[in-house]
Amino acid sequence: MGETTSVEVEWVGDGNFVARDSEGHSILIQTGKRESLSPSQLFLASLASCSLVDVVSIIEKRRKKLNVVKAKVEGERVDGYPTRYRKIKVTYFVKGPDVTKEESNRAIELSQNKYCSVSLTVKSGAEVEWILADE
Repeated sequence: MGETTSVEVEWVGDGNFVARDSEGHSILIQTGKRESLSPSQLFLASLASCSLVDVVSIIEKRRKKLNVVKAKVEGERVDGYPTRYRKIKVTYFVKGPDVTKEESNRAIELSQNKYCSVSLTVKSGAEVEWILADE
C-alpha cells in the first residue's frame, strides 16, 4: 500500500474554509462572494500545478533553460446540480531558448499519462469513502 496523505479542511464561517496540511501549510477556500479560489477552481489549479511540476522537472533534467511555464485550465460543467466538470482542457505555455515543441509535448504527455497524480486520479476515478466521525 502506498503513502497516505491528509489535509484537514475547516469551515471558519461566512462561506470561508481553511485547508491545512500536516506541516502547517494552509490556503483559504471561499464560496459566494470571494477573494480566493473556490473549491472547484482549486481543483483545476491542483490539476495544472501537479502537471507543471512534472513538466519543469522533465525539461530541466534535460538541462534545458525555461523562461515560461504556465497552464490555463478550462472546466466545462454539466447542466444542473451537482455542477461537476464534464470536460477539462489544459493549455500549456512552455518556452525556453533551447526547448523545442517536441520536448514540451513529450514532457506534457509523460506528465499526463505517467507522473501527475492528480490527472491520473481523475482519469482512473478514485474510490471515495466517507464516514461521520464520533466526536
